[in-house]
Amino acid sequence: GIRSGKTIAGISECIKQIYKYHSRPPLGWIISPTYPMSLIPERIFRQMAVTNNGSLIMTERKGERAFLMRPSVKDPDSIFRVEFKSAEDADRLRGASISWVLLDEGAMMKEEVFTVLQGRVMDNAGLIMITTSPQGENWLYHRVAKRALDDSRYAIIKCRMDENFHLPPDEVK
Repeated sequence: GIRSGKTIAGISECIKQIYKYHSRPPLGWIISPTYPMSLIPERIFRQMAVTNNGSLIMTERKGERAFLMRPSVKDPDSIFRVEFKSAEDADRLRGASISWVLLDEGAMMKEEVFTVLQGRVMDNAGLIMITTSPQGENWLYHRVAKRALDDSRYAIIKCRMDENFHLPPDEVK
């Protein structure tokens, strides 16, 4: 649901893919429907990359909308790159081989974006994560939600606004 913490949960999973699962190749994308909408997950990513031991971000490449992440102790020679993109033109998402992608507000994107991204993660048995508020029986319902009913490679996690412990209880009311 709205304000349930979907974007925060998605970005948290992206960071886990880098530091817990050591995803390969060392490239992941966070994609929003439009450029202006992508500024929100980018801001959240910056905030969540700060830990008690400092920032996980080694370098920010502003012109490329990319972050080079500090290597992990287990993999000190590998620098993971996280790029922020928009889904406004699916053809611009072709070419790269990535280990994971987060579609933030996926139901607002065209089905072609999902199809193109399947090809980007296919070489690496990569992961496509989607955070979204449902918008009826669109492509996402037919290609993901229904498939999750009998395909263990797909999973759906539902959440409500009142389950978001980051929101003050009086705001939820």
